[in-house]
Amino acid sequence: MKNADILKTFLRSFLLQCVWNYERMQNVGFVYSILPSLRKIYSDPDKRKPIVREHLDFFNTHPYVVGVILGMVLMLEEKAVQNQNEADKEKTRKEISNVKINMACPVAALGDTFFWAGWRPLCCLLAMFPILAFDEKVSLTAAWIITAGFLVVYNALHLIIRYKCLQEAYTAGSKVVLFIQSLKAQKSIILVRILSLITVTVIALDYFLAHSYTAVEKLIFLALLFSGLLLYRRGISSTKIFYGFITITIIVSLIGIKP
Repeated sequence: MKNADILKTFLRSFLLQCVWNYERMQNVGFVYSILPSLRKIYSDPDKRKPIVREHLDFFNTHPYVVGVILGMVLMLEEKAVQNQNEADKEKTRKEISNVKINMACPVAALGDTFFWAGWRPLCCLLAMFPILAFDEKVSLTAAWIITAGFLVVYNALHLIIRYKCLQEAYTAGSKVVLFIQSLKAQKSIILVRILSLITVTVIALDYFLAHSYTAVEKLIFLALLFSGLLLYRRGISSTKIFYGFITITIIVSLIGIKP
């Protein structure tokens, strides 16, 4: 396949979850992503139909790194067509099935841990910092620029990794694991979490020290901070704590309670 075919699969992969369902999850989106390439590999519609039907089985992984599986599947589909021996074809079909089943969970874990739990919170915190630090001095235009900056920074890394995973997987096949190792995901996850912690600390210190709060307000701030740490140590997820505090803040604001 040409680079244009890889690009088409890449663009279609953004609709991976468009027909998400409880029974087979991303199966329709997966077929949609590779369908133009399958039409090129299997020009005969009668030979293509059972292949498409086969790919409509259960499939679910992280959308940002699905390119690892898409690329390997397309590479193996080309290999299956080139095989003249029926036994070799059957073996390749099993390889395709194994790739989709065995790679989906590890890839999903990588995407969830790095993007959902690491990179996205860090980008959000960095975008929030100037708004919280300068408070009323931030104009509406500046707020929109900061929001746009968040989207650009967050998606720049996502798009690069998304495309490179697809390209490398199609070119290198199973050796795409070497490309994933070169990303040093574990170290990157730790680094992102450390940066997030530093950013949260700086925001908290700025809000606590740079603003003229009353003693009661500072006590409330400290109470919320330590209660959040206590809940986290007791196994409550940081996401639940975060949205819980937001809910409390909104309710208090609506009621109009003042310390």
